[in-house]
Amino acid sequence: MNTQDWESVLRITSERPLDPTGAIAQPDDHIDRRWDVTPLGRPPQMGLPEGTRLRWVKNQILRLIRIYNSQDGVNGWFYERLSEHREMFVRTFDEDKKLYESLDCLRSEYENSSSFHMQKIRNLEQALDTSNTFIQGLRQLAAANIIKGNQLDESSQELRRKYSEMDERMSRLDKRLQELDEGSPEIEADNPDFIRGVETTLRHDGLFGKYHLWFNNPLVFQLDHGTPRLAQVNERIIEPVEAVAMLRRFFPDGGKVLDVGSAESMVPFQYATLGYKTTALDMRPYPLQHPNLVAVSGDFFEVNLAGESYDYVSCISTVEHFGIGWYDDPHMGLDADTHGLRKMLDVMKAGGILFLTTPIAGTFSVNDLERTYTPSIIRERLESVGFQIIAFDVYKRSEARVWEKVDASDLGDTRGVAVITSRKGRLA
Repeated sequence: MNTQDWESVLRITSERPLDPTGAIAQPDDHIDRRWDVTPLGRPPQMGLPEGTRLRWVKNQILRLIRIYNSQDGVNGWFYERLSEHREMFVRTFDEDKKLYESLDCLRSEYENSSSFHMQKIRNLEQALDTSNTFIQGLRQLAAANIIKGNQLDESSQELRRKYSEMDERMSRLDKRLQELDEGSPEIEADNPDFIRGVETTLRHDGLFGKYHLWFNNPLVFQLDHGTPRLAQVNERIIEPVEAVAMLRRFFPDGGKVLDVGSAESMVPFQYATLGYKTTALDMRPYPLQHPNLVAVSGDFFEVNLAGESYDYVSCISTVEHFGIGWYDDPHMGLDADTHGLRKMLDVMKAGGILFLTTPIAGTFSVNDLERTYTPSIIRERLESVGFQIIAFDVYKRSEARVWEKVDASDLGDTRGVAVITSRKGRLA
């Protein structure tokens, strides 16, 4: 396309080319030199009349055609423009490359920082879980300590109360000891607490009885206005003496002995002291110890004892309690005494001796504690299981502190004690 072609195109918009001042452009000089600037600039936006912008575009196109038709000029101009654009492109590319590298470094740093912070967050979450567990444990420990503290407070208050009572008792004791040192023992006669304490201690259900150290002493003492006195003498004044005498009579060189109902009795300990191999059997514990003594706690009807193994069996004031329930024995029934005698017979050697004591009177009776036999009934019980009676003695208390041997027919309604020695088997 030449200049005339472009001009023909431009004439569509304007019949005649105008310069920026509005004058008619000449055919040979229709390009306004005032707009010949390099590089091409943008037309002024203010101070031009209407239509000036279109004329400016026209002049620029004509200028480009002219430059294009000039070979040297167009090459130089385009080369300069290309060089400028190349330099600009290279500069822009380098800047973009640096910017991209910077952005890539920032991205890598962000990713590394993000991974690091995520790991720290996970570590913090784990630490938080551990802290929560530890705090829960501390709370539980604190609750337990509060409970223990309350218990300790209660125990401390109880101890303070007991210490206070003990201090008060010690003060009273010191006062009594001082009064006794001053020679006035009669002070105790007017002290009911002291009398009650002594009597309670001496009872079978008192302090000594609690530790199974109360023994049925034949001499029964009481405090009479603070002064101890002998109140009575019971059947134990006779029974232990006769038991040891019969043992020494029939087995002077020693033997194997079983005592049934040993609680509260010194007799098994005496057997062992005299050199006899002794078994003490009772539902309650037997507190005394000796190399020759074996204590067995249990129900006589249930304890496994070897048959025909004992030379001597003693049953002192015990058979009358069998089956009554006073001592919580499980074998109830009025015939339990007969079963007990039969078991004693079974554990004795042939020719063995049974030493038996029991309450006796002219009339048979049963109460919540024991049976009271008549001479004929106890004889019948012994002989029915296979015992042969060797000796049958009766004692009764004529007054509070005196026992004497009497004939069975002289008992009447008076309660006494029968002391019976029997042998296993019948005499030839």
